[in-house]
Amino acid sequence: MKKLIAQIVAATLILIRFASAQTDSSESFLSEVAAQWLTDAVGDTGRTAVNSVFMIIATKTQKKGTGFALLKGPVITNEHVIRNSRSSEVIALSSKGDTIRFVAILTDSVRDLAALIMNKPLSTGLLLGADSLLKVGSIVSTWGYPLWYSSPPPLLSVGYLSGFRAHRPRQSQGKIVKRLVVNGAFNPGNSGGPLFQSQSNRVVGIVVEKAIPSFNRFERIIVDSMASNNEWGTFWSLTDDQGKSAEYPETQLLARMFNQLREMNQTVIGEGITVSELRAFLSEKKIAEPN
Repeated sequence: MKKLIAQIVAATLILIRFASAQTDSSESFLSEVAAQWLTDAVGDTGRTAVNSVFMIIATKTQKKGTGFALLKGPVITNEHVIRNSRSSEVIALSSKGDTIRFVAILTDSVRDLAALIMNKPLSTGLLLGADSLLKVGSIVSTWGYPLWYSSPPPLLSVGYLSGFRAHRPRQSQGKIVKRLVVNGAFNPGNSGGPLFQSQSNRVVGIVVEKAIPSFNRFERIIVDSMASNNEWGTFWSLTDDQGKSAEYPETQLLARMFNQLREMNQTVIGEGITVSELRAFLSEKKIAEPN
């Protein structure tokens, strides 16, 4: 049994990785090289998108996602990426490895959107398109930071618009949120990334989640075990990429591993929040739409 636990923990050490905002000089140089290769390969349209996309890191909750800057405006991401975080506990890394900090956060948990406010808007940013012009079968794409990928240059994911879904969150009090259904490889970490129509750098949606096989009988056990503070069994000390150590009981460690494996299961069905919902969010928060 001990040997089995040791093997599982070894696997977990590989799977449970947290993005780090700190890099040494060698890593910084490699990131700059990779960023240059990427910008050389994507053309003018892609270059604007790449330079406007950021890795979002919630340092307190150790969550990682994607965000994008609006032209002369805030950085947009999902609310669930920065949930339970203050503005001082959220940072963004650009495709070139630059760090951006924020002074305020505006959120909408029903739409699952957040606007991260800076003291001074960035010189780069994206414009909004029209989701009403999207046709089923259209090629759509996103730039982001899926799974444990944490290099500054983002990765491209491409898919097809499969249809639409009326989403009613539990806390919405009857409000329905329009979502795009995409046949594409979205993964944890892509959340909050901009969704583009092919050959365009205008935002038509925001990546929000992927379809994960539902194990109803086991999901609650996994979630409860991840939050458990049971003090029985062997404890394991894990150190994340930022050098922070934490003690985990076997039950919580195993639950984290099973949840990671569950999230990595790829069904190639994802969802995006429509840009019309983003426009409504910006209007309600009195944020001017870029033009």
